Amino acid sequence: RRHLGLPWRICETRRLLVREMTGDDFDEVWANQVGRGFGSVEELEAYTKHQYTFYEFGFWALVEKETGDLIGVAGLKVPEEDGKEEQELVKLELFNGRENAGDGEVVLELGYHIFPEYRRKGYAKEACRAAIEYAEEEFGTAQFIVRIGKENIVSKKMAESLGFVKAEEDPFD
Repeated sequence: RRHLGLPWRICETRRLLVREMTGDDFDEVWANQVGRGFGSVEELEAYTKHQYTFYEFGFWALVEKETGDLIGVAGLKVPEEDGKEEQELVKLELFNGRENAGDGEVVLELGYHIFPEYRRKGYAKEACRAAIEYAEEEFGTAQFIVRIGKENIVSKKMAESLGFVKAEEDPFD
């Protein structure tokens, strides 16, 4: 599918189709201020080409099945410093059934951005739960983190509803 420029379907939930992003998603992604890394269609296409091919995961398009509308993005990345000022973030962790995951365990960072008109409808939780299940099944991931702006109480509560708890050694605290 990638050689033909067609996005892979990652999974489906009750209301969402989760698929790889394409250049056609750029206008919606840009209009809704998703990240700072996609300044052009070419940058988004380069991301999809390299990220999905190398890691087999990344940030995915969330499409409402009923309407076909792109309602946001969610996905996974390898944790790294992203340049945000440390005091602005809180780090939460999820150990899915294994409180003492070993040093060699795969840890992935979960991220999500639901477009404003679709917020407070449960889409973030639905998409994040699907991304976590996908990573568990495909990669055996048992540990996840999220980094959320300290002022973003709604996002923090959503992550906690999925089982995330504040990291014991939060480098951003």
